[in-house]
Amino acid sequence: MRYFFLILLLSLTILQSLYAVDHFVATNGSHTSPFTSWATAATNIQDAVDASSSGDLVRVSNGVYYISVDISVPQNISVKSENGYEVTTVKSDGSDRCFYIRSGVMLEGFTLTGGSRNRGGAVYCRNGGTISNCFIVKNNAGDRGAGVYCRQGGTVISSFFYDNTVSGYGGGIYCEEAGFITNCFFYDNSASGAAGTGGGGVYCYRGGTVTDCSFYDNYSGNDGGGVIAEGGGALIDNCIFKHNGAGDWGGAITIYFNNSTIRNCLMVDNIASEGGGIYCYNAGTIQNCTIVGNSVTEDGGGVKFNNSGPSIINSIIYYNESADTNYNNYTGINGTYNCTTPLLSGTGNITNDPAFLQLSERDLHITTNSPCVNTGNNQGWMSNAVDLDDNARIIDTTVDIGCYELGKLTCFFVGDKLAGPVPLSVDFSSYVTGTNTDWLYYYWDFDNDGTFDIQGVNSNSPSYNYTNANIYSVLLLVSNNVGETAIYLRNNYITVANPRYVSLDGNHVSPFTSWADAATNIQAAVNVSSDDMKIIVSNGTHFVAEQVNVSNAIEIISYAGREKTIVASRGNSRCFYIVDGSTLAGFTFSNGYAHGSGEDEHGGAVYCYSGGLITNCIVVYNEAETYGGGIYCHNGGIVISSLIYTNISEYGGGIYCDDSGPVWMSVVSNNYASRRGGGIYCYGHGRIYSSLITHNTSGNRGGGLAMFHSGGVVSACTITKNYSGNRGGGFYSRDGGIIKNSIILYNTASTAANSNWFSEITGTDYGRSITYCNTAPITGMPPGSGNNINSNPQFTSIANDNFRLQPISPCIDSGNNSAWMTGESDLDGNPRIINLIVNRGAYESSLTPIIIVDVPINDFVFPFSTIHYDFIGRTISADGNIWLSNNWPGGISYDFFASQANWTNNIEMPKYGNYEITFYGTNSLGSITNTTIRVTRKRGQIFRFR
Repeated sequence: MRYFFLILLLSLTILQSLYAVDHFVATNGSHTSPFTSWATAATNIQDAVDASSSGDLVRVSNGVYYISVDISVPQNISVKSENGYEVTTVKSDGSDRCFYIRSGVMLEGFTLTGGSRNRGGAVYCRNGGTISNCFIVKNNAGDRGAGVYCRQGGTVISSFFYDNTVSGYGGGIYCEEAGFITNCFFYDNSASGAAGTGGGGVYCYRGGTVTDCSFYDNYSGNDGGGVIAEGGGALIDNCIFKHNGAGDWGGAITIYFNNSTIRNCLMVDNIASEGGGIYCYNAGTIQNCTIVGNSVTEDGGGVKFNNSGPSIINSIIYYNESADTNYNNYTGINGTYNCTTPLLSGTGNITNDPAFLQLSERDLHITTNSPCVNTGNNQGWMSNAVDLDDNARIIDTTVDIGCYELGKLTCFFVGDKLAGPVPLSVDFSSYVTGTNTDWLYYYWDFDNDGTFDIQGVNSNSPSYNYTNANIYSVLLLVSNNVGETAIYLRNNYITVANPRYVSLDGNHVSPFTSWADAATNIQAAVNVSSDDMKIIVSNGTHFVAEQVNVSNAIEIISYAGREKTIVASRGNSRCFYIVDGSTLAGFTFSNGYAHGSGEDEHGGAVYCYSGGLITNCIVVYNEAETYGGGIYCHNGGIVISSLIYTNISEYGGGIYCDDSGPVWMSVVSNNYASRRGGGIYCYGHGRIYSSLITHNTSGNRGGGLAMFHSGGVVSACTITKNYSGNRGGGFYSRDGGIIKNSIILYNTASTAANSNWFSEITGTDYGRSITYCNTAPITGMPPGSGNNINSNPQFTSIANDNFRLQPISPCIDSGNNSAWMTGESDLDGNPRIINLIVNRGAYESSLTPIIIVDVPINDFVFPFSTIHYDFIGRTISADGNIWLSNNWPGGISYDFFASQANWTNNIEMPKYGNYEITFYGTNSLGSITNTTIRVTRKRGQIFRFR
């Protein structure tokens, strides 16, 4: 009997396929129902769907299909584009989502954009359905799934999710109780909800599988920058997470309650408040992951568990960063067979360096000498599994620690120069790993033209001279003695070109490769430049009517320096918009005005999108309607050695750091914010180092600096002479913010008791502290604060705004060293740590000796022809000898005497005339000071004997 039903089911399936009908959609069709040819094609997709029956296919031709109501597809109908998402778009006007699909539906090959709905901004999958090869971009949802909402099932295959935004859960996809997501790419999606929400890329609720996916630059205002798995049962397998961020927990992944599994995943350079790579709350199993280069503003740079319930096995947790000492893992982690430091309690854990193939460029394959090779613990799931490279998960009987198995031959290379003028000589270095690295033979194709330029057994580090301007791809092929080969190709890796030039007197002949042919505006030079190229701008005032839009990693530098090279807006736009990898060096930016809506009203002078460097610049007289009167840093951006002066906005008069920074060695002065953060406003994160924040004003809170929701870190800064119209004249922090090694004094506020600082909690306290600071008051500080003083900092001249420290300052050598200080500088360019312990404030001091010389106390003659003067003096911080020189013929050139706090020295002057005497002093570090005095021996002077 059972065979009868099987035969019947098979027969029905065959009949269904035999009688399936294709329906056509084209923008130029005649729209003749039932739309069964291209000539009679429907002009909209919904009508073709409505004319279809179960098993039918709707075929959609190229074009943009505008909708105001979602396209509703019943069960078992397929809707496919003829030529793919690049040329076939469904665009909502924002009043509804794009598609509503059900079980058995296949939606394939579309760009879906503009959709908006509470759940499922682009697509709502109910009880199943499949989305394949789609580009889902710029959709939004109020609650769940800005890109796709899967309710009780649904499959998403080989699709790209970009810039989708949800207020609650799942910027890219929300999976409820099921769902299968594979081979998808999630980039720059976001979830901005309150506590408990998040999942910038994906939110899995009570199950779901995410496998073979990549998550880059996604963000959650709360938890799980890449993925959240809540309620148990989810599997996140063979995925890559890079540069994702969370305002609270889990820069890459967060697991809530009940068990979900993270397996064979790579987490690199993600950021959060806690758990830069992974945060597990009451549950979670982590297996064979590599977690490197992640960072937090609080603790658990790599991984954080909130209790001992979750577990981690066979994983590498190394080279992560934290505001405290928990760089890699947070106390209480339960794990076995892991490579991390400090050592975890449990079987098989090690602390050895994992020996990556190339850490600096984040090639985290393990090398043949890695301690992680064959030192893991085999698990049942590994029998038919593969690693992140599709190698067998177990090679040579025992599994390796980390997401990569040491398996097939793998190679990698770097060049010492990536760009430069013709001719350009580049030194290459290669790195090879695998189970067999005997008798390696190297083949190099330096321009990827199919012909090997250099080959041989000793060609692992060749040099090559590029003689023609071009952008070159480079290929390396390596073979071993058993015939294995590895190939590594870097596309558009070497840029050989003369710089682009910009001059107000140029002839404007593209590509602007000489001063004579220079572009007359910066944007024109940018338009003909690619990554790693350089643009040199001549002196003068370069006016812009629209922002200069830089979308490549281009270095734009002034020829004559910031005082002589001005980029000035005509008053209707900001000056520059830059991205990660781009540089602005040596300019004055003025008269910029950011206004409009969204990002248009941020960053009066410069908008940094996900990165970019501003160095040695002056940012003056700019305005933004909302955020960052001078500079707006969105999820990246670095400001170094710059003066941010007299800018205006609502928040962050000088600089607004949105989930990033940092600001290094800069002066932020005389800026105004009508609300908060007169000088700087940090939201989410942001790091301010070795900077002076002074004479700024806010209408409400944080005259110098305001921090909100974790707020970031302020270290070794001087915050003085700022004013707030409410509280926190120096700085204001709410729900987070770490202040360390700083001087916060002489600020004022309308609420006098909170003139220097004010810190409060209105929601979740993400970790507030004030440590090793000189401020007032030092009572009533947030938990975790300590080692603060309330003393006269002994500025050199507070009246003249010289906030360097006198040698007697209590702030010298009384701070607390941090890892970031190694090799860095103070605001004057001196080493950040000079005498073993860092100073409090923006300036280091070498304890420069002071030599004070008072007027002579008496004079005498002995013998008669020589007049002697006794000088008295005082010495501060000099040790060893004091010496002097004099400038008259026949006089003593040098003389030495012992350093004392109070000293007397006798000088003889053998002739009449004017004498110049210089006293010198030094300290143990070799710093030298001098004081010069002038004395006159008059002719006919009356001598006295003693």
